[in-house]
Amino acid sequence: MNKEIDIGLSIRRTLQNNGQSISWLARQVNCDRCNLRKQLFKAQLDVNLLLRISIILKTDFLPNILLSFTNLSPENNNNEVILYLVLW
Repeated sequence: MNKEIDIGLSIRRTLQNNGQSISWLARQVNCDRCNLRKQLFKAQLDVNLLLRISIILKTDFLPNILLSFTNLSPENNNNEVILYLVLW
């Protein structure tokens, strides 16, 4: 069963936990604050932007996305997930 991942919510929560704002992140990714805010509230996020945000926040958001699309759970210890994490 595929479940939707709200990656924007995950990013916003990470920002909040780190005491950082969307304005701060927008400056880091060299993007307009309003545009970034819209991006973080959309259902999908551009993968290039996601990678840049992951690097800046030092948080890998990709494994959660991978798990949601492959019907896997972390406790299954599936080889595909392990291979992905090793390559990442």
